[in-house]
Amino acid sequence: MRPAHGLLLLPMVVYVLIAVVWYTQRINPITGDEPHYLLSADSLWRDGDVQVINNHQLDTPVLRELPPGAVFTTTHSRNGYSLHGLGLPLLLVPAYAVAGVLGAKVWLALLNGLIPLVFYRLARPLLGNALWAIAVAVMLGLGQPCITASSQIYPDLLAGLLILTLVADWRECGATPPRAGQVLLSGLLLALLPWLHLKLALPAIILGGFMAGRYWRMGGHGRMLAWRLSLLLASSLSGLGAYQAFAFGSVLGPYQAGDATTDGQYIGMVMLGLHIDRLQGLFFQGPIYLLGVFGLASFFTKDWPLARLTGLLYLAVMLPNAMHTNWYGGMSFAGRFHWTGALLWSLPLVAALRQLRAGGHTRVAVGLLVGAGLLQLIVLAKVLIPNGNLYNLPLDEVSAWTVSNPYADFLALAPWQRALFLPSFHTVNTYLLAPVNWVACGVLVGLLVAGWAGVRKDCRL
Repeated sequence: MRPAHGLLLLPMVVYVLIAVVWYTQRINPITGDEPHYLLSADSLWRDGDVQVINNHQLDTPVLRELPPGAVFTTTHSRNGYSLHGLGLPLLLVPAYAVAGVLGAKVWLALLNGLIPLVFYRLARPLLGNALWAIAVAVMLGLGQPCITASSQIYPDLLAGLLILTLVADWRECGATPPRAGQVLLSGLLLALLPWLHLKLALPAIILGGFMAGRYWRMGGHGRMLAWRLSLLLASSLSGLGAYQAFAFGSVLGPYQAGDATTDGQYIGMVMLGLHIDRLQGLFFQGPIYLLGVFGLASFFTKDWPLARLTGLLYLAVMLPNAMHTNWYGGMSFAGRFHWTGALLWSLPLVAALRQLRAGGHTRVAVGLLVGAGLLQLIVLAKVLIPNGNLYNLPLDEVSAWTVSNPYADFLALAPWQRALFLPSFHTVNTYLLAPVNWVACGVLVGLLVAGWAGVRKDCRL
């Protein structure tokens, strides 16, 4: 192991420092759904059950972290059970029992600190160069959404880590025969996904099907491993359905038809906004991922099996979020609904760098990485300090993110300049009328076309 590999742990250290500093300085305290995930952990630790209604009345570490005078209400529970998934509270119980809310945040930061290691694991064979893989993994680990979301009490970024890890497991199991212990670990990660949130059942099924299929095609012992993996996932889904039927009277849990929309215009606006809205968009929060748009053609051309799986997972993660009527994640951190999917963009991003290096454009690749890093510094300079850029306010016409974002604040743009130069996907009836929104879409199409042209040129050569 080279000394440079130690750099992969740098983001983890930064995540923990941010968690501690924010907590001690009362910056970005727990809000939205966060206290309710923690209250489930409190119930598991204090009472040994998952009924949270009695914990609403207790003097818990969670209650002490809420603003003065705040109390828990029953809007986040039904029949005494929390509306939120039990997977995250189960993971937080040990750390919460030892050190309360701070312990839970630090533990999450440590878990999410594994993301750069998984980035490296996937990038190393694709790039064929350890130093390049380390550099990309560290850059991604020190950017959005990892650096600000790492200690937030939400399952989204952790779900992205699990999905990316399972993609790496699937990719590697085709190269070497899997061991029973590896398959068991993959099965446990698969089984955990739906318990983090019901909407993650579909990505878990897709991953389980791809992995079991690959094991099955190995024949012999591989078929037994495929059965074991499938049994673990089926048991998890059955157990989740049984729990939700018991707690909420439905295998779908507390979710109802009105929680999602089938309005195509609405879904289209939010889906685009999750990518290129001035504050909610992952390409605005993490501009380095724009390289992934350029690399999509190379990714799908040269890594079709991996690209097919990644594309299916991306749609399975992002479409339910675009359909959610509490669009963009309500009062949580801005961009939360893209946290899980954002990590998957690391794969076409790596494909873009591979394409540029293979074509003799290493300096261009370095320049693009440096440029993306400088843009990322603008974002981080505005979101790592106390301000309103991180939070969604109530979704009305005066929401803060409709008039502001890190770039607008950094450049001191006037309100008319923000409206003219920064895309906004906020109002269903008017978002298609804004020229800047079409320009932003055109940039993405231009990057796709440029990437495809580069692939065709390489094929001719």
